[in-house]
Amino acid sequence: SMYLSMLKSAVNDLKGIKTEVAIDSEINFNDRALLPDTYMPVANERLKIYRSLNDAKSTADIHKIFEDIKDRCGKPSNDVLNLVENSKIRVQANILGIRKIYSNKDTALLTFDDSLEDEVYKKLIELIQSGSTGIKLVGANKLNLDVSDQSNKREAVSALLHQLS
Repeated sequence: SMYLSMLKSAVNDLKGIKTEVAIDSEINFNDRALLPDTYMPVANERLKIYRSLNDAKSTADIHKIFEDIKDRCGKPSNDVLNLVENSKIRVQANILGIRKIYSNKDTALLTFDDSLEDEVYKKLIELIQSGSTGIKLVGANKLNLDVSDQSNKREAVSALLHQLS
């Protein structure tokens, strides 16, 4: 699969066809976001779910995977819910051109790709100028979001991503 992907890329380069580089956002909220072995005991099944969540291209795909997990394993723990929410945020971030989201208890740091679309950039500038959302630019392609008053950091980040969509 990787060989075929590399071969296709090389052929397209020779033909002069530009291929878009897909962004694979890194999400870290400094808490547990996983499938515990007490919830899903078979390691191979956990790996399949991780791969499915990573390969998901839409929140609808993630929702289907989550429903399958619940059907097979029962009520999910907070760790599982965090994993699913991270996957949803990753899909949104990939679409918007965000390379990395890192959050501690007070601040979420979002790092944008260098090729940020003009539409997203304009919305971002409008949000910063409004001043009401706790957003601050840090450097050329980084943004701080104040999440100190938020009980759910993922919801705050997801709301910001929704505003940028």
